[in-house]
Amino acid sequence: MKLTAMESVSSSPGEAATNGDKSKVLSRLMIPRKLQVSHVPPQFTYPPSLPIRGEITPRQIGHHIARLSPYKGTGTNYIPNVVLIQSADLLMPYLLQIYRAVLKLRVYMSRWTEIITCMLRKHGKPRYDILKAYRPIALLNTMVNLLSSNIAEEISHLTEKYHLLPGMHFGSRPKCMTTDSLHLLTDMVKVAWR
Repeated sequence: MKLTAMESVSSSPGEAATNGDKSKVLSRLMIPRKLQVSHVPPQFTYPPSLPIRGEITPRQIGHHIARLSPYKGTGTNYIPNVVLIQSADLLMPYLLQIYRAVLKLRVYMSRWTEIITCMLRKHGKPRYDILKAYRPIALLNTMVNLLSSNIAEEISHLTEKYHLLPGMHFGSRPKCMTTDSLHLLTDMVKVAWR
């Protein structure tokens, strides 16, 4: 099957027939290009860092292990989530020390930055020879995925505690759903009618 590369108005469309050509087209379209010029003003003064709750606890790691999908695709280390779930008690002391050391020493293994990106066909699309019929999924290293979910929980806690997001921001927030934004929109329309 040939994949049509409809990138943008400025570039001409073409066809990618081989797997190598298809991967180059998908990579070019899905991965944003590095900015040539930084938009951060020179000598920008950042506000002081927010206080974190403390070190990662065994309870947090256990909570995030329990939330893993057991048979999800593996990342670069090829360790399935089911192994982590079944051996959580044995791995907990080691994971705890590794994660605490990563955060305390501010180090990150270079192998942890490797990601496998797979392109999946979206269900029910009329044509699969165009790029919009596909969606990328990123498969992270299993250990990194667990650490990332702990850090994401901490960031989410800090944004809520210190009100860092506008009140009308509903996406990717705990206890906020699409219906909340619809209720707000309905309320704003009714207020305008009044």
